[in-house]
Amino acid sequence: MNDGLLPLLPPRAYGVEPLLLEFRRTSAPPNAQAGSTVGTWNYVLPSGYRFVRFECIGGGSGGGSGRRGAANNNRFGGGGGGSGSRGDVTFQTSILTGLAINIQVGAGGAGGAAQTADTSDGNAGTAGTNSFVRYAAETSSNNLCIGIAAGSGGGAGTGTAGTAGSQSFGQFAGSAGGASSVSATSAAGAESANSASGGGGGGGIDSSNTQRAGGAGGRISPYSNTTFGSTGGTAGGGAGGTPVNYGFLGHGGAGGGGNASGAGGDGSAGAFPGGGGGGGGASVNGFNSGAGGNGGDGVVRIYLW
Repeated sequence: MNDGLLPLLPPRAYGVEPLLLEFRRTSAPPNAQAGSTVGTWNYVLPSGYRFVRFECIGGGSGGGSGRRGAANNNRFGGGGGGSGSRGDVTFQTSILTGLAINIQVGAGGAGGAAQTADTSDGNAGTAGTNSFVRYAAETSSNNLCIGIAAGSGGGAGTGTAGTAGSQSFGQFAGSAGGASSVSATSAAGAESANSASGGGGGGGIDSSNTQRAGGAGGRISPYSNTTFGSTGGTAGGGAGGTPVNYGFLGHGGAGGGGNASGAGGDGSAGAFPGGGGGGGGASVNGFNSGAGGNGGDGVVRIYLW
């Protein structure tokens, strides 16, 4: 499956048709052999090509869930999850053709579960995992390419904060998630032109019981003509909007809206590949807070020409 990326390769370069191979968590090209765990693959590079390019995108992190708390107190939504970074390297195939390589495709992190107990903080999202390509049986110090997962999941909504998930660092760094707010619409996920984008923060509720909208998901700039990847959930418990699956890089999920009289809105999942999940909205006692959205799975792509 190439998601329309094959035109990015040179047309019939060096007398051969260019080839794009895409490895996902649960699917891979026909000649790939599944490894011992989900998302791992063994592959032998084919002959007849002059160059090989490896692209590795790490898994995005999940968003945190919002706080469930008493009226007339600040209650923050969960923070948006950070996105996975992207590694992108090119080699002459003469040094790699016929060699076995190992591939790991990183998983997106889980969003924090909705808070079901009164007067309780939300749950933090979990970080995704790395994607990489390396020579078979080699150690992590011999990676040919690596996409590092987001540094942390979106923080749990509390009475004082809903911290954003941190960005990942790599060749093309990932983007941070957005923080929750009780005084305005929560922050949008950070956007990126070279990696996936972060999730928006979940909407909070202030001590006067004013409820806030969730933050928008980060977009892929300048490849998207939308303002953000997805629209934040409306105040009053609206769910975060679903980001468009652009295919090349993942937009961030959006934060759910806070709700002073009912359940908080759920954050939406980050888009494939590598988008951060949106944070869940805060709620009042007696009603569940919004759950955080899951991070988007990573991907490994191999371009041959």
